Amino acid sequence: ASMLDAEVKANKTKIDAFLMVYEETLKDFTDSSRTPKYQTAGEVVQRQPALDRSVFDGNTNRLELVGASLASDLIHYYARIKSSPDYVEMSPDMDEEEARKIVQASVDYAKKLNDLSAQLVEKFKQYSLVDKSDQENF
Repeated sequence: ASMLDAEVKANKTKIDAFLMVYEETLKDFTDSSRTPKYQTAGEVVQRQPALDRSVFDGNTNRLELVGASLASDLIHYYARIKSSPDYVEMSPDMDEEEARKIVQASVDYAKKLNDLSAQLVEKFKQYSLVDKSDQENF
């Protein structure tokens, strides 16, 4: 349980970093004083954050140890995590609204994963599966 909790927390940190980058990219589309970066040299956008799942994958046969409800939540969470994320290329001549929608979709997906991560961290704490003092940073 503590290893799964640590992996979820590490993923949450990665999601937070992903959101910082792509939310800043979204600002390019709302600031009329500057040209969106993709229009000068193109840009490759990750559809979702690159997250870890090795602890989960290595322990799927032991999920019953955390209880049925939490095991179900973990399965649904990890079902959303790809081993290698998808990418989309935005060429400099791409329509600005289309490019904005691509970035917005990546941000929206990451926010959902971030919410799920936070819920899982809280459930590990509620179920007393991890030391509550480990939870103070989240």
